[in-house]
Amino acid sequence: MLNYLNKKKILIGKLLVSIHSCKLNRNFINFCCVLLVSMVIFSCTEKFKPIPTSTLRNMLVEMHLAEAYLQNVQIDSIYTENTKRDSLQFFYAKILSQNKYTEAQFTESMKWYSQRPNDLDSLYSDVLTEFSLLQAKFSTNKMK
Repeated sequence: MLNYLNKKKILIGKLLVSIHSCKLNRNFINFCCVLLVSMVIFSCTEKFKPIPTSTLRNMLVEMHLAEAYLQNVQIDSIYTENTKRDSLQFFYAKILSQNKYTEAQFTESMKWYSQRPNDLDSLYSDVLTEFSLLQAKFSTNKMK
């Protein structure tokens, strides 16, 4: 009888160990499946490519020039602030379409650059340099 109980304890112990290892194996298999599915999903998604710096620089220069133009237009009874806002949207849409980009691509690119302050600083430094060149060119033409 004692021998029978010892065998039963050993059998129950082995059973518990195998149940415990099955849980570990099942958890490991579940983890591997989740990992595999995640890898497939993330490898299939396309990485975002922002608008190239040189193109975005030119677009920003044009956009800021459009804003400056509309700020200097005389406000009268016909040309209201709402009309200016609509005109600015028109200019933006025209600039984006000429460069073959959508508003969403522009917005996402600006978000991308804003998350990289050094790149954004460099971009706007280039924009300011471009304005300085335009100002020098305008001043030279004005003197002639």
